Amino acid sequence: MQIIVKFHYRVNAFVGILPIKFPVGVVFYSVMAKVILSAKDTSFELQHKTLFKGLDLTVKQGDRVGLVGKNGSGKSTLLKLLAGQIETTRGVIETKGSSYYLPQLDFSLFGSTDKIEEYVSRQGVMWSALNTGFRKWFKENEIKPEQKLQTLSGGEMMKLNLAIAETHNPDLLLLDEPTNHLDAGGIDILKKFLTIFSGAFIIVSHDPFFLDLVVNHIWELEEGGVAEYGGNYTHYAEQKQFKKDARGRDYTATKKKLKRVKKSIEAEQKRADRSKRVGRKEVFANNMPPVLKGFYANKASKRRTSGIASKREATSIAFHTRPRHFRSAKNIDRYQ
Repeated sequence: MQIIVKFHYRVNAFVGILPIKFPVGVVFYSVMAKVILSAKDTSFELQHKTLFKGLDLTVKQGDRVGLVGKNGSGKSTLLKLLAGQIETTRGVIETKGSSYYLPQLDFSLFGSTDKIEEYVSRQGVMWSALNTGFRKWFKENEIKPEQKLQTLSGGEMMKLNLAIAETHNPDLLLLDEPTNHLDAGGIDILKKFLTIFSGAFIIVSHDPFFLDLVVNHIWELEEGGVAEYGGNYTHYAEQKQFKKDARGRDYTATKKKLKRVKKSIEAEQKRADRSKRVGRKEVFANNMPPVLKGFYANKASKRRTSGIASKREATSIAFHTRPRHFRSAKNIDRYQ
C-alpha cells in the first residue's frame, strides 16, 4: 500500500480502518482510503434563496469532520442534504456504504406517551440489540423499555439516540449538535465513542473544546460555500487567523500602493498644468533656432512700435477734434 506523507495541522489519521496517532504537523494518508460520501457541484435553494452553490465535498473512511459556521448559515440543512433527508436543487450526492443521521433533539417527544421500546423499534432497532450500547450509555437499570418517553430528561433522550446510532454501526455518522443537553459524563462518553468509532462522521457542535478532542477536519460554512481546514478546532482557528492576517497585510500593501499611485498621478497632473502655462515660452526660449528667434523678436518689436504710434495718432486726433477752448497746453495731458 502506497503511503503519502503530508505536513499539515491534522493530528489523527487513519490507514485503512486502524486509527493511528501522529505528532502534530505530520499526517499519513492511505491512497486506498475508501470514499464514503461525495458531493459534486451541489446547490440548494430554499424559498428562492441560494444557501449552497457548487459544493464539492468528499468524506473518506477515517475522516472526522467538525461542521462549523455562524447561526443561520445552514449547518443543519447541509447535514440533512448529505444524509439524504432533503433533495438537492442541483448536483449529485453519492454515499457508498451505510449512513445514519442523528438530528437535533425533538422536544415534541417529551410529551409522548409512547414506551421507550416502541420508540427504539421505530428507529429500526430492536431493544434486545440495544443492550450493549444501552449499558455503555446508561447506568444499569437507569431506564427501562416499558418507561414512557415523557419521563426522560433531555440528556437521557440524547443518550438513548446515541445508543441507537451506535447499534446501527454505520460507515458514516452525521450528528447534529449531540452535545446539547448532555452533562459532563455524557460528553465524556460521547468523546470516547467517537474516538473508537471505526467509520467516518460529520458533527455539528458549538463546543470548540469538544471538537478539539474528536475531529481531524473542519468544514466552515461561509458565503454559500464550504472552506475546508485540516486539523482540530484550534488548528482551524490558527489557520483562519493566518489567512485574516495575510488579507490584512495585502490590504495594507494595496492601500500604500494606491497612495503612491495617487501621488504620482497628482504630480504628473501638476507637471502637465505647468507645461501648459509655460510650454510655449520654454519652447521659444530653449528649442527655437537662432534665425527664428531673431525673426519673432523683430516681429514682436514691430508690434510694440506700431502700438505706440497708433496710440499717439489716436491721441492727436482726439485733441484736435475737441472744442477749441479744450486745446490748451494744460488739457493735452488728458489725451496722452
